Amino acid sequence: MSTPLQNRVLSAGDTLTRAEVHRLLMRAKRTRDYLLLLLLHRYRLSSMDVVRLRRNHIDLVGGRLLMKRTFRMVACQLGAKDLQDIKTYLASRRDLGPWMFVSRNGRPLSAQALPYIVERAGEDAGLTGLQLKHLTRRVAIRHSPKLLGVKRMEDLSGM
Repeated sequence: MSTPLQNRVLSAGDTLTRAEVHRLLMRAKRTRDYLLLLLLHRYRLSSMDVVRLRRNHIDLVGGRLLMKRTFRMVACQLGAKDLQDIKTYLASRRDLGPWMFVSRNGRPLSAQALPYIVERAGEDAGLTGLQLKHLTRRVAIRHSPKLLGVKRMEDLSGM
């Protein structure tokens, strides 16, 4: 039984509820957009982390996400479903470029495109005014049970 969309206008101090995050992910139009939103929220990647992400930063065998921080690499364990979604997305790609996320014309996704994708998905989910900061806000972390912040990723990688 589906519940009707409840339109909500988000302001600067708002965080997303678990239901709103779920609705947002389900309203993503493309697999790429779904993964972008998932990585932004669940794994608390910054917008620059997402657009710089390369295919070789995903360990498909070990199920880990590797990211370069200031002077070191950090890793976090991906959930089984998240890893399967990433594999499905990569299998659907026709290009063999190094970038994890590409635009429709095959070029690396730009940092300017990311806010547009987030805003569009938010509008489709009935969340007017959704911005990147709502997905990466520290207060919103408690809404996602599998969320791993940078500190937790450093703990997991032993750094």
